[in-house]
Amino acid sequence: MANIHNDLNSLFSAVADSIRTKKESTEKIIADNFPEEIRNLKTGFNYVNPMVTHIMDSQFKNCEGLRSVDCPNLVSIGASAFEGCSNLKTVNLYESVTSVGENALKECANTTIYCMFESQPDTWHENWNPDGCEVVYMPPVKTWNISATEN
Repeated sequence: MANIHNDLNSLFSAVADSIRTKKESTEKIIADNFPEEIRNLKTGFNYVNPMVTHIMDSQFKNCEGLRSVDCPNLVSIGASAFEGCSNLKTVNLYESVTSVGENALKECANTTIYCMFESQPDTWHENWNPDGCEVVYMPPVKTWNISATEN
């Protein structure tokens, strides 16, 4: 069992290094070219990566091991990015997400999507969530700068 965990840790480290070093001229950091070993994992895993800004078309398609996604600097999600991720439970989308492609969450009926803004942006494809996953809009918390003075 220890060998399996070591192998998985090595695999995820290699993927993280690949993602960290893959940049386009616009300085986008893209989560792409996921090895088949990860797509075929049956053991659940969470994808948390503050470096990723773009998830490409069909990136995690049919990745049954994917349980949750949390990329706080994400800007765009491509078409069919999570299609067929039948065990996906949660996806966190922050205010930075300006585009979500067609069928991005197709066949993900048991997923809850937490959107850290007031409502869906007009720039998202109208059919981004065709199976009607639960979407919870959580407006940003307002803060006030209050200082107390002695009377």
